[in-house]
Amino acid sequence: MLSFRCGGGLLASVAIGVVLTFTVPAANAAGSGLNVCNLLSASQLASVHVSAPCTQKTMPVNRQGTHVGTINLGRWGNIHQGYILAAVYVINPAYVGVAKQKFFNGGTSAGVGDWSRWKGFANGKDAARIVFGVGNRIVDLDVGPGSKHPLKSKQQVIALAKAIEGQL
Repeated sequence: MLSFRCGGGLLASVAIGVVLTFTVPAANAAGSGLNVCNLLSASQLASVHVSAPCTQKTMPVNRQGTHVGTINLGRWGNIHQGYILAAVYVINPAYVGVAKQKFFNGGTSAGVGDWSRWKGFANGKDAARIVFGVGNRIVDLDVGPGSKHPLKSKQQVIALAKAIEGQL
């Protein structure tokens, strides 16, 4: 099965906001030029008490030694004061079904994109996660405003997901 984790659990250790985009690697070997840091505006970030600038990193995605895409990882904020992590995977369409299987399990529909899964809250309402797909793009978004500003409802996270959907 295709694994979308890389670099010693980098994504697992920062469970905040993950954006995954899938398309043909030959045409998008450099990560499709998508700037993850432009997916959310300052006012959208402020709605969940995140104000720090975004940083982005790009890494290859390989399956059994074959390059199948690229991941663009963007992070706003930090774990102590509130943050969002966004990872955009640009993957060959042949692997979209495998990726959907990985992220579609568990949760209920969230009404975003072609399909979606609300993964729920963590630590009360200190953090939340939603996964959705738009065509050959998959978005895994984790939002953690921190314990000083817990999320009021899942609608706050869904609003961010819909904003990202509109940018893809």
